[in-house]
Amino acid sequence: MKRINDYVNVFQGCEKIDLPKPEGVAATWLFIKALIGNTSPYASYPFGRISCGPYTGGYSSGYGNHKPNSCGDIDTFDAKVHGFAHLQHAGAGGIKCYYNYALVSPLYHGLGLCQEELGEEIARPGYYSTTLKNSGIQAEVAVTEKKAYHRYYFNGKGILQVDFSNCDLDPSFGPRFSFHASEANMSIQNKTLLSRVVMHGIPLYMAARCDEAKDVYLWESYERIDADTYECPDMEKIFGGAFSVEGTTELQVTISLNSFEEALHFLDENTLSVEEASKSTANVWEKYLSAIEIETEDERLKEIFYSNLYHSFLKPANWGEKYVDFPTMWDIYKTQLPLVFTLFAKEGKGITDTMLNLMEEYGYSPINVNLHENNDSQDQCRMIMEHSLADYFFRGGDLDVDRVLKNAVKDLQYNEKAQSTETADSYTHVLDVACACEAMYQLALATNHTEMAEFFAPYIKNWEATFDKETGLLGASHYYEGIDWNYSFRLVPDMEKRIELAGGKERMITLLDEFFGFTRQPVEQFGDLSHASWEEYNGVIEKHHSFQGFNNEPDMETPFNYVAVGRHDRLCEIMRACIKYIFSDGRGGIPGNNDGGGLSSCYIWNVIGLFPVAGQNLMYLGCPAVEKSKVHLANGNTLEIIAHNLSEENMYVKKVLFNGEEMTDFRITVTKMMQGGRIEFLMCSKPM
Repeated sequence: MKRINDYVNVFQGCEKIDLPKPEGVAATWLFIKALIGNTSPYASYPFGRISCGPYTGGYSSGYGNHKPNSCGDIDTFDAKVHGFAHLQHAGAGGIKCYYNYALVSPLYHGLGLCQEELGEEIARPGYYSTTLKNSGIQAEVAVTEKKAYHRYYFNGKGILQVDFSNCDLDPSFGPRFSFHASEANMSIQNKTLLSRVVMHGIPLYMAARCDEAKDVYLWESYERIDADTYECPDMEKIFGGAFSVEGTTELQVTISLNSFEEALHFLDENTLSVEEASKSTANVWEKYLSAIEIETEDERLKEIFYSNLYHSFLKPANWGEKYVDFPTMWDIYKTQLPLVFTLFAKEGKGITDTMLNLMEEYGYSPINVNLHENNDSQDQCRMIMEHSLADYFFRGGDLDVDRVLKNAVKDLQYNEKAQSTETADSYTHVLDVACACEAMYQLALATNHTEMAEFFAPYIKNWEATFDKETGLLGASHYYEGIDWNYSFRLVPDMEKRIELAGGKERMITLLDEFFGFTRQPVEQFGDLSHASWEEYNGVIEKHHSFQGFNNEPDMETPFNYVAVGRHDRLCEIMRACIKYIFSDGRGGIPGNNDGGGLSSCYIWNVIGLFPVAGQNLMYLGCPAVEKSKVHLANGNTLEIIAHNLSEENMYVKKVLFNGEEMTDFRITVTKMMQGGRIEFLMCSKPM
C-alpha cells in the first residue's frame, strides 16, 4: 500500500512549464509571469531551516540551469554543479535576497572550483542523491530539522571542500545577484570546521563535522592555511575549510543564528546516519502531508495534489526564535498562510509571533521577511500582516489581541498616504489598507475591544473611492504585475457594494465574463519580456483584459466573484479548466513562480472545494475535484468534504450541505468550518 510520501514528486515545478494544451476558457488566460515554478528538489524538512542539494548558481534557488526570469520564456546557461549548498528559497521570484551557504564540494585532485555535470537524480521528501558525471562520485544528502547529513562515495582518496564565503549566483547575471560576507572568521575544533560569517547583515554560525577525516584544515583562495584559526581580511576572497577523506565518507552541516555553542549542540544531538535521517524526516513528512487525506481513483491527480501539498509546507522556515523566508507576504497571505493556520497550531503560533515582533521592530508590517537585516519593499502591498493575523484568530489561534491592535494602529499611521486615492501610490494599496482595517475592526468586535473597533471603522469604506462607476473597474493608477482588470475583482468584505459600483449584477457578470474569457478569443502567450521596460511590459498585458490563469498571485481569488453574482456554474467551469489544464505532474507541472507555495496552496484549496478570503471570517464553497477529503484541523477537529456523483460530466454543484444544513449562498464562516463536521457537495451535469 502506498504511503502519501510515495505520491510526492519533489521535482515538480523545477523546469519550464509543461502543461496540457489549454482548451475552452483556459485558452483565453494570459500567463504574465515566468513560465517555470522556480522550485528545487533539495532535501528539505517541513518548514525547516536547512535544505540541501546540488548548487549550480541557477535562478532562483541555486538549482538547475535557469537565468533570472520574471516573465515569458526561460533562458538557460551552461550550468555546472559546484557542490551541495544549504539554505534556499522555495519557488521564489526576484526578491533581492539570494543565499546558498556552506557549499560542500567533493573533489579528487586538490582544492578548487568544482565543475561537475549532474547525473541521474533520485529525490523524495527529506532526501536527495545523484552521481556526478565527471568524477563518478556518488552523493547522498538527507536533512533533519536542524542539520544536513551528507554521504560521498570516493574511489580512493578525496577531499570534502567547504566554502563558507557564499559561492554566489553566476556573476554574469549582474551585481544584483552577487553578495559576499561583510565579515568572517574560521577555526578548527577537533574534526569540526567552524565559521562565523555576516551575510546581508545577519550573523550566521556554520559548523561542518567529518569524524572520518584523515586531516582537517583551513584555506583561502584555494590555498591551504597553516593555522587552526583565521580572520578573513578580504571579503572578496573565497575561503573555507577542507577534510581529507578516503572511500565512503559522511559529513554533517548545521547553521545557527546565535552562537557556535548552539551550532555544536545541534551537531552533537541525535547523530544519525544518512539512512536514519532520511527515514526520520520521511516519517515527519508523512505526518504533515496526512493533514489532508483525499480519496480518488485518479492516481495522477493524487501525485499532483500531494506534490503541491508538499510545496505548500516548505516555508516559512522555523529558526526557533523566529520564522523567515516569507517570499513576500503578498505571495502567500491569500492561500498558503490560511492553509498553514488551518492545519498546524505550532507553525501558526510561531509565524504570527514573528509577525508581531517584526511589526514592533519596524513600526509597520513588512512585506519581505528573509535572512536579511532589512530587505523590505512596499511596492506590492500594504498592511498585509493584519490580514494574516485575523486569519489566524478566526481559526482559533492563540493571539495577543491587545498587541495586534496596538501594532495595527501604528501600521495604519505609517501608511497614512495609502489611506486615500488622492495620495496613494497605487489604488491597490488603498484596498489593502481598507481591508486590513475591516479585519482589525472585526477582530476588535469579536474580543470586546469596542474603542479600537470605533478607531478602525472610519477607514473601512475608503476602498469604494478606488472604483470608477463608468467602467465598473478600478480607476487609473499604478498596478503591480497586472492591470486594473486583475485587481478589480478582489473579494472585498462588502460584495454587495462592489456589485453596485460595477453597475449592478448583470453588468458585473458581463465584466467577469470578459475577464475570464467566456466572451473573448484565445490568447497567444508572449515570449521573453525579462528585459522589457515597465511601459513595454504593461503594453503587452493591456492588450488583453485577461485573468492570469493561476500563473501569478494578484487575481487567484477572483473566480469566486461569480458566487457573489449568483453564477456558481461559471466558477465550476473555471475550476474544472484549472484542474485539467493549469496544474500538471512532472517537472513542468506548476504554472508560474510558486513563491513559497502560494500557487500550490491555491491548487490545494480548489481541489478540496474550499477557498479562504484573506482577513475575513469567510470561506467560499467551490467545486471539489476529488470524491472525498478529510481535513485534520489545527484544533484537533476533523472536516470531511464529500462530492456525491462527481464525474467528468458532473462538474456543477446542485446543492451544498454542512452537517445536514443547506448552504444556499455557497459560503461558510471560518469559525464554523473549524468546528469540523461534514460538507457535502451534490454534483450534477447541468448548471443550476
